[in-house]
Amino acid sequence: MKKIILIFLLFITNVYSQVKDSTIVKADILLGINLSGGNKPIYGGNIKSNLFINNSNFESIISPSFSLNYTPDSNGDIILTRREFYNTLTLSKKISNNYKLIGFSEVESSLVQKLNLRYNIGVGPGFKYIKNGNEISISEVILLESLNSNIKSVDDYFLIRLSTRVKFILKTQFGSLSSTNLLQPAIYTTQDINVNKHMICRSNNKIEFDVNKVFKTGFTYDLSYRSYTTYLVKTVKPFDWNTNFFIMYKI
Repeated sequence: MKKIILIFLLFITNVYSQVKDSTIVKADILLGINLSGGNKPIYGGNIKSNLFINNSNFESIISPSFSLNYTPDSNGDIILTRREFYNTLTLSKKISNNYKLIGFSEVESSLVQKLNLRYNIGVGPGFKYIKNGNEISISEVILLESLNSNIKSVDDYFLIRLSTRVKFILKTQFGSLSSTNLLQPAIYTTQDINVNKHMICRSNNKIEFDVNKVFKTGFTYDLSYRSYTTYLVKTVKPFDWNTNFFIMYKI
């Protein structure tokens, strides 16, 4: 693991050593609200952000997200029922107009899935095609992953997984449609269980409506499937989904 991290750091150093004055930095922040009522009210929201750093040789994207949900119990007390943090870091070294070498990393913490800290790091090839604002990108990365948990029912692990990522952006007259999808099967684990108990799937979808040059609004729909904690803790469901109305500000 330490050797892979060292190689990844050298990759980052090589990428940033080629930064020139033509570097472009962009960012956006998305604020979402999630309210429901009736039999069981839910009050919550989320924050998502993206930091883009691009030049002719490299591209890097940092994408953190954080969400909270509160629900009243039978006594009327407000209880924290969801606390989710997820961050991805993508570093891309351009090989040609469409092909690139990718360094990818995830960090995740989930109250619902009983994950204290899941993190990984890896490298692989990628393809990206852009025309008239429309985009499709595909990548395949081999990840080294660890999980640390202070929950007794969840066992820590080290594993190797594949990560297939497919992303598309479709520009429209009103704004854009986008979808980022991850399929991450495990191929090796130090645990004495079948690797199919470590399957992860994730889909992040967004409809944006342009308000002006810096403000956007719309809806997000996020879906995830994680089989590991469901295998260990039978009361945990593998599927989670969340939808929000949002306002976005672009810098």
